[in-house]
Amino acid sequence: AGLIVLLFVVYEVYITDLLSEGEQREATAALDEEWKHSGADVVEGGERTNKVELEDGKGFAKLYIPKFGADFHFTVLEGTSDKTLEAGPGHYKGTALPGDLGNFAVAGHRVGKGAPFNDLDLLDSCDAIVVETQASWFVYRVLPMKGEVKGWPARKESNTRCKNVEPLPGAYTKTPGQDIV
Repeated sequence: AGLIVLLFVVYEVYITDLLSEGEQREATAALDEEWKHSGADVVEGGERTNKVELEDGKGFAKLYIPKFGADFHFTVLEGTSDKTLEAGPGHYKGTALPGDLGNFAVAGHRVGKGAPFNDLDLLDSCDAIVVETQASWFVYRVLPMKGEVKGWPARKESNTRCKNVEPLPGAYTKTPGQDIV
């Protein structure tokens, strides 16, 4: 029984990573091919001239976190079903698209199944999270952490990466830069 449990753990932590890597490669290749053969999703005056067609399990953007190195990149797929998250990060349906007004929300595993978000706890305030779409690049910054909000103005002045980063106002004032769930 102990051996079976150990083999299951090895499967969940390591083998699913290998399987997810293949699925992520296929999703990226499909997205690259689509971008190569279709018109750009152009944004003019805040309105998209070519609306993105979101399809469950299909990639529509690429995610980069420079702090994790040049090899950290994942294709973001539409949806958060188990099958979708096995292939990579998934965009929560109903949330904003990259660059649109609102919250662009993405889910992903921290252990096994490719573990795209394994190191999220290593991000610091103002670290970049970059999202590439067919027509543009969007740079998001990590909000101040719980203990940094009080002294934020001084900290912001000492770090050029933090120039436009502010704690969220109103109902979101208690939203920290990091909240691992």
